[in-house]
Amino acid sequence: MTGMPERSRLGPGLMRSAVLALALGSAGCIVGEPPGNTGDVADSGTSGLPDSGTSGLPDSGTPDVPDSGTSGVPDSGTPPPGTFSCPTARSTVDRADSTTDYKVKFLYVLPSDEVDRSLDINGAICRSVQAQNTWFTSQTTNGAGFRYDLSSSVLDIQFVRLSKTDAQMKGTDTTGDINTGHAYVRDRIERELTAMGVINDTRKLYAVYYGGTSEWACGGATWPPVIIGKVVALYLNGLPSSPVPCASNPVGNSSTVPGYIEYAMLHEMVHGLGFVPDAAPNEHSSGHVYALARDLMYSPRPGTSDPYWDIYSPLGVVLDSGRDQYYGHGGSQLDLADSAFLQPLPAGAAAPPGW
Repeated sequence: MTGMPERSRLGPGLMRSAVLALALGSAGCIVGEPPGNTGDVADSGTSGLPDSGTSGLPDSGTPDVPDSGTSGVPDSGTPPPGTFSCPTARSTVDRADSTTDYKVKFLYVLPSDEVDRSLDINGAICRSVQAQNTWFTSQTTNGAGFRYDLSSSVLDIQFVRLSKTDAQMKGTDTTGDINTGHAYVRDRIERELTAMGVINDTRKLYAVYYGGTSEWACGGATWPPVIIGKVVALYLNGLPSSPVPCASNPVGNSSTVPGYIEYAMLHEMVHGLGFVPDAAPNEHSSGHVYALARDLMYSPRPGTSDPYWDIYSPLGVVLDSGRDQYYGHGGSQLDLADSAFLQPLPAGAAAPPGW
């Protein structure tokens, strides 16, 4: 069967427009940087369109800010943003949740033949999430952050070993066939996780650190309501033949300062919640914006001289720079500030469209 490619592809060494081909439901979004720059990541799915994703961005790029992330008001029994500890023991199941509210669940997923780097229990993924949280809470108007899946205040990172090999998951061709196309790694990950019973909560967005390969991007995502799904993913070993392969970007290098992987995961997560909506003034390429190169959801427009996604700007990455596209805009289009995935819970909180 054929489908929509990953929406947003994030890939080092690739032009922004190509990079923004992240996964939109099944599309890919690549985000890249100028040749020689090692900060990009293939967005894996939120844009562009094959990865089920949503955008061409480095689906993962928003400025860094070592904010403690502890501001905010706890809701539904959930600690304030940023107050969580890291797991030291591996879990292959979903631990008991601290709340039934909408939340982001992190997974460390490996194909059957990939080396286990223990990213779920050596602190790497946890530091990555902490850095994301630090930056994000510093950008929101009220210090709000994403609600994460916690168990007794510990970040619940689930380990999953797939039954399929890296080659089987990667695909064999450039067609629009979800079973074999290079642009549908995110879709295949979601399909495998669903079959295994891992995806079993309608109120969770599953954010996957995938230790496998992609020839299409560094990440992918859905983009509701156009591409519906529960999984967004970063392909940690993506674009192996690229001048700047995805693996050149460290996972969780700092618990306070985000790098490419951290911005890319945020980029894909935001795609997965339905942003940037197509009603936004500067939206293009399935969920991206073009106004400011250091915007978290930026991607260069295809066929233009737009600059690369600039997550290395000394001015820092920003969340909706003009407050007029996808966050805190006060307009009629979908607004991330109203997302049910935030804490404190916004008044009139809304689930992603199509959920």
